[in-house]
Formats: sequence, C-alpha cells, structure tokens
Amino acid sequence: EMQTFLVKGLDRFTELARVTPDLTFVIVGIGKEMYPGFNPRPDNLVLVPLVDQQELYQWFGRAKFYAQLSRSEGMPNGLCEAMLMDCIPLGMRIGGIPAVIADNGYLLDEWDAETARTYLMSHLEDDETGVMARKSIVERFHIKKRAIYLEMLLTGL
Repeated sequence: EMQTFLVKGLDRFTELARVTPDLTFVIVGIGKEMYPGFNPRPDNLVLVPLVDQQELYQWFGRAKFYAQLSRSEGMPNGLCEAMLMDCIPLGMRIGGIPAVIADNGYLLDEWDAETARTYLMSHLEDDETGVMARKSIVERFHIKKRAIYLEMLLTGL
C-alpha cells in the first residue's frame, strides 16, 4: 500500500534513480500493487517481485551499494544482510539504520537526492568500504553476542 511505499522511502529511491541515470537501481520484493507508485518509472529502475532468500542473496552479491532510505525503521535486517554481502550502505539517520551502518557507509540527516548521488558516484571504484561494512556486521552483531544479550533480557539482568 502507499503508506508502506512512503515509509520505506521507495519514492526517494525512485528519485535517486532519476538523478543517477548512469547506474541501474533494483528494488527486490515489490508486489504488483505498488507499481503505480513508481510511475513514471525511470528506465534504470528494475522492480523484482518477492524472491526466496537464496535469490535475494544473489541480488545482494551483484550489488555495489544498498540504500535504506526509510522514513521510519526499526532494526533493518535487509541492510545487515546486504552489508554481510559487501554492499556499501547508504541510509537515512533514522531508527536503527545509524546503529547498523556506524562508520561503514554514508548517513543522510535529511533526504537530498543530489547528495546521495554524489556519494554513490564517488564510491564506484571503492573496494574497501563494502569489506569494512561486512567486517563491522560480523563483529558487532555476532550470533554469540546476540545470544548473550537475549539471555540477559530473558533473565532480567
């Protein structure tokens, strides 16, 4: 529905695709009911329906960047997964996004398509930020650390 479209910042993603015609943008997991929100859709914006986890990882593996341009967000698991696949993150400074990206990508305080475009274009040849993003996720969100934290929550410590 349109509310989800706006909350997830898909209008921002579309605007970024429009101002960056030399790159291809892909949104995975889009239902047909959301297609009208992308009109007119830029030629460089590819919409992919819902896929299984394995195919999603294949999309992440082909991507240089991952953008989380949400207006509201909890803990963005998709962002974590993309960073684990060496994607360079770009996100809004909202909700859990800054905690995930930390110093391993770019955070926008306010939406500005030109600033986002400049970041993407200046990192096309960057082979280090994605690797550092992956390392950051592995170290900060390791399964053992999460298990300890959950146990503390359950026992009330």
